[in-house]
Amino acid sequence: MSEKKIVFIDKKEDIEKVYPLFSQLYSHLTEENYYSLYEDMIKRGYRMLQLEVDGQVVAVSGIIKLTNFCNGHYMYVYDLVTLDTERSKGHGEYLLSYIHEYAKEQGCAYVELESALHRTAAHRFYEEKMDYDKFCYSFRYTI
Repeated sequence: MSEKKIVFIDKKEDIEKVYPLFSQLYSHLTEENYYSLYEDMIKRGYRMLQLEVDGQVVAVSGIIKLTNFCNGHYMYVYDLVTLDTERSKGHGEYLLSYIHEYAKEQGCAYVELESALHRTAAHRFYEEKMDYDKFCYSFRYTI
């Protein structure tokens, strides 16, 4: 039986250790950009957590508690990425389930996330495995 552990991370060496996972999800992200954006995001409440299995980091997520008129208090999942070699082993489900419980403890009514249109396998995971509702489209305007 594997030992699973979820840890909130904020030490520089831990942040460095998970950069390769983030670069899998965001191919445009440079190390310099990663650290700069991270520093800006934590000032706004962003938190990073990792899932370790037998001492190896296999998945990482970035979350923030937000409030708006539509959702009230909710947890937003900015990032959820599993190491390429560890996909389809239940790690994303384990980490996201932890986030659900954490959000409930924080007084949130919802957990919300976005997923790029082309990521159809991720959409199936969120809708079929994790019981998420597809309730809107997200739009952006490039400046």
